[in-house]
Amino acid sequence: MNVTQIDADDRGHDRFSVVSDSGKTYVVTYDGSGDGDPEYVALWSCTCPAYKYHRNTCKHITAVAEFCDQKEEENINDQI
Repeated sequence: MNVTQIDADDRGHDRFSVVSDSGKTYVVTYDGSGDGDPEYVALWSCTCPAYKYHRNTCKHITAVAEFCDQKEEENINDQI
């Protein structure tokens, strides 16, 4: 899957474009990390049918989470 960060929506939530293996494009929205609050549960959403009907983490959300983890690791390594 191809993941690209788009922007933040009008509420400041990060949005990502995900092109699936089938060639369809979905938008994944991430509602932050809670600024380190251990009680905070990150909220994700996706425009794909699987998320729409089941409200579970879909493969597009998983791809964006892995993308974000990789970017964070790259930023840490750049600071060293």
